[in-house]
Amino acid sequence: MTPQSSPSHAWPSLLRLYALFAVSAAGLVAAGWALSGLDMAAAILLGSAIVGLNLAGTVRLVKVVLRERRFKALLAGSMIAKFGLTLAVLYVALGQFGVDAVGILIGLSTMLLTSLLYMLVPRGGR
Repeated sequence: MTPQSSPSHAWPSLLRLYALFAVSAAGLVAAGWALSGLDMAAAILLGSAIVGLNLAGTVRLVKVVLRERRFKALLAGSMIAKFGLTLAVLYVALGQFGVDAVGILIGLSTMLLTSLLYMLVPRGGR
């Protein structure tokens, strides 16, 4: 089995992505807490949690789709379900609990910061 066809060859990259995501989220939460207090930090944490769970769900979904080769139905159904769940969480957080919208937007941008860090931080090994 060649390294390209091995199912576990992507694990170091995926673990690196998750680690950088955790560092990005922690940094944004700490900055929000330092600059605007606990309400902003909680909103940033909620936005980061939404993006993080969406990332983990997408990774799991792609693995299942590639393994079972049922692309259209499984992919479309799960994407619609994830989108609906995200909308429901954001609606409840903003409408019912009055969570800071700017903090949620900052938290939702955690993936952007993570992707920038992923490109800038050098990889070990090769």
